Amino acid sequence: MKINLCYLIIGFLSLLSSCYQNKDGCLDTLATNFDVSADNACNKCCIYPSLMLNIKQMSGDSVYRSDSTLINDIGQKYKISDVRFYVSSFELFKKEQIIKINEYISNQDQSIYIPDDMKIYRSVDKNITIGTIKNAGTFDSLTFYIGLSETMLNTKFTNLPSKHVLDLLNALTKNSNLALFTAKIVRIKSEVSGFIRDSTLSISVLASGQSKRIKLKMPLTTKKGENLMFTVTADYFKIFQNLDLSQSIEVLENKVKQNISTGFIVN
Repeated sequence: MKINLCYLIIGFLSLLSSCYQNKDGCLDTLATNFDVSADNACNKCCIYPSLMLNIKQMSGDSVYRSDSTLINDIGQKYKISDVRFYVSSFELFKKEQIIKINEYISNQDQSIYIPDDMKIYRSVDKNITIGTIKNAGTFDSLTFYIGLSETMLNTKFTNLPSKHVLDLLNALTKNSNLALFTAKIVRIKSEVSGFIRDSTLSISVLASGQSKRIKLKMPLTTKKGENLMFTVTADYFKIFQNLDLSQSIEVLENKVKQNISTGFIVN
């Protein structure tokens, strides 16, 4: 009887063993989909936290709205219907360590290999995702550029992802050249200026040599698998300050180019 009971227990355990299947999953604790119950590491299934940028859009003391009527220093009324600009070259600092995003792009012979962190920020965006980060803990600061580096401007990158912002079909451009900043300004008819109602000015500032470095010094602590979100303020009133909207596009673009350096504020 005892022997039969032993055989029964052994048979039952063998049945359980034969029914169990090893589970594949992400075993990297830094990933957002880390699976503590997995037995085997999956093949490229890990998903990592995102580095995200929020730009608080203001028009002086007011929150930016595309339908808001503004008045400049010389009494001209206008609306800022659309704003777009490049951000790029993101670096996270963690003590002495510099951390960049995981995604990269390269030229054809891979002699140039840089993080794929150039994005276009649009005034309709709440925030944008720069890329993924394989790290966690307390970060001391973040630096990035409003604009594009000379390497980005002067290199022909190959095998770019679909709808990439360096592809001329999707890029900000002026006369087939990459632009740092573009905007549409709607001039509103007034007795002072004599503007035609809803006449629109398209302003584009070339990207070459115009990048502005932003440094956010406040520390940010994240848990493993948690996204990183940083915020900076864009003050469009400062960017379009002292513009006489009756002047030529070339004059207005040069003035905006000068103002960009003061229009972005670290929170």
